[in-house]
Amino acid sequence: MFFKHALCCLGTLALVRAAPSLQKPMSLSQTDATPVAGLPGDAMELLPGMYMIFNANPAAQHVHLRAFTSDTPLYVSHPLDTYGQWMVEPQEDSLSGKEYRITNVGLNASIYVSEDNLFTGNINDSSDRFSIEPAEGGAFLIRSSGPSSKVWTLADPAVPKATVQLRALKTCDSELWRFVPTG
Repeated sequence: MFFKHALCCLGTLALVRAAPSLQKPMSLSQTDATPVAGLPGDAMELLPGMYMIFNANPAAQHVHLRAFTSDTPLYVSHPLDTYGQWMVEPQEDSLSGKEYRITNVGLNASIYVSEDNLFTGNINDSSDRFSIEPAEGGAFLIRSSGPSSKVWTLADPAVPKATVQLRALKTCDSELWRFVPTG
């Protein structure tokens, strides 16, 4: 009898550890905003880690950054899988010390810029780097590191599969991004 009870307890423990967390589900609504994880206290920099990246525009609040194949434009979409997870890593050899490489976990491909469009491609030393700057309400601006210093902007928040482009800063919600940890 004791053996059956111990086996039952071990089985329950294994199930509890394998089950998803019972934390509150993610939400990016205005009234129930998910705090930006990776920011301890009043820290002003995003910590390295794996994230889903959401646009802060209310029209696009439930879609996140995705890429399914290399060398195609980045866009936002609904499904959740590894193609919507991004590794954010600081680059130690950066001149400013605050530049990051952003890599798609499912493709193992970093983001690069071509003619103001964002793509994913093979990880190498020429992958583009971006500064990630704190903005209002726990969101961030993601800025190109080149001389133009343009920001990531959701091209059209009303489109279900809108692309992300580099544009001059205009201070609008489509330029703000939220990082929600996944790992």
